[in-house]
Amino acid sequence: MAYIYCHDPKQDYCFSLTRRVDSGDIEVMVVDQVVHRVDRLEVALHASGLIATLSTQAASLLDGHSKYEIEFLPGNWSRQNVEEALAAIFRGKDGLTANG
Repeated sequence: MAYIYCHDPKQDYCFSLTRRVDSGDIEVMVVDQVVHRVDRLEVALHASGLIATLSTQAASLLDGHSKYEIEFLPGNWSRQNVEEALAAIFRGKDGLTANG
């Protein structure tokens, strides 16, 4: 299993992407255990975080947002670890870009 989990304690909000080895779907979790599995989404990794974009249909089954902008705190994340996790989550799929 590969996953990325982010939590904002100030807003008490979480976001995660997970993919089991035996699954073609990516599980998106938001808020607190609001989950939906998607075949496709867009994730752009940049120098200080990531932007995940979902279809309108997937967004309606989660919390209504189709775009999530996640900014990582300096020093609290490893770009290499995030890149490796995202590569595993997107193995065999389109939708992942890495910049900066």
